Amino acid sequence: GRIAWPSLGRQSDPTTVLVPLCAAAVAVACGWALFTPRSGLRLALYAGFVPIAFVLLDRMLPFFSRKLPGFDGHRKGGLMPMLVGLIPLRVYGELGPSGRSIDPDLVGNGSLAGLASLGLLVVVLRQAHGWRPLIGLKEPLVAVLHFGWMAFAAGFAADALMPLGLTLPGAGLHFHTLGLLTLLFGFGIRVLRGHAGRGLALGVDGAVLIGILALVMVGRAVLPLLHITDPLWIWLVPGAGLSLAFALWGLRWGPLAAEASG
Repeated sequence: GRIAWPSLGRQSDPTTVLVPLCAAAVAVACGWALFTPRSGLRLALYAGFVPIAFVLLDRMLPFFSRKLPGFDGHRKGGLMPMLVGLIPLRVYGELGPSGRSIDPDLVGNGSLAGLASLGLLVVVLRQAHGWRPLIGLKEPLVAVLHFGWMAFAAGFAADALMPLGLTLPGAGLHFHTLGLLTLLFGFGIRVLRGHAGRGLALGVDGAVLIGILALVMVGRAVLPLLHITDPLWIWLVPGAGLSLAFALWGLRWGPLAAEASG
């Protein structure tokens, strides 16, 4: 708070303003989850973690890409008012007028959530255009961040199509989770390697880690479309895959984190 609050008066950079606001939303959602766990978790995702990922990527992706050959990308303005306008609509549509999801498996107000998701999809694609993804995809460590961003695009597309019956409930949620986890590990690899003085490369181990995440989350979203609903494939295998990913992360980059911290 001592760092973020004075910054609000000095500049209106979305990262400076929205991160503390979204952190407060996550704190509220954690309390909410004590009474209505499903609604609290969705509130934390859509009002907290997803907007935080948006503004962090909007700041860091051009920064990480600036030394790529031929890169001429930039941050497009207007992100904060668009998020401030659309995120509350998405949250309201998710929770419904009663403050909780009307149906545990469906969005509370499907049409409103679908329209807000469509608007957020446009925002995602608009910001990504400024980062020159075709150039960023040539560098694996930067491509991972673009991949995570496109997972958000897939998530909002699935949310927008769900009220029309074209996607299954929950598919968007899994793509958003994939985006968050990919960004978490992608940023972590980039920062750890940089602070430890290692080469800024994804490496085979990093590619395996991201591949596990992608297979788990995309499979979790796609398998129901193929009418595969066996709990083994829907819950146990994805859970084991995520556990393996976090275990590999700890074993591979845990020592690197200790090295980077001195």
